[in-house]
Amino acid sequence: MRPQTWQVDDDAFERALPHLAPTLAHLDVRATQFGDRAALALAEAGCNLARLNASCTELSGRGLAALSAASDRLRMLDLCYAQGLR
Repeated sequence: MRPQTWQVDDDAFERALPHLAPTLAHLDVRATQFGDRAALALAEAGCNLARLNASCTELSGRGLAALSAASDRLRMLDLCYAQGLR
């Protein structure tokens, strides 16, 4: 089964979180408006990611720390050019 690909911004992602967070294993938000607000909401909603591609986003250390703490199975991070992590 191929994973679904979703491209969303911070606002749309926050609205979908209550339904999606517990079922997400792989999240590719590369080159979207994904930022700390969505990352914090995702962590609070019970995510447990195994893979995260947040390249070319505004994610900062604050959002990354929240996702990492919530995702004990996180094994792959792609943060190339994540502007907030500079």
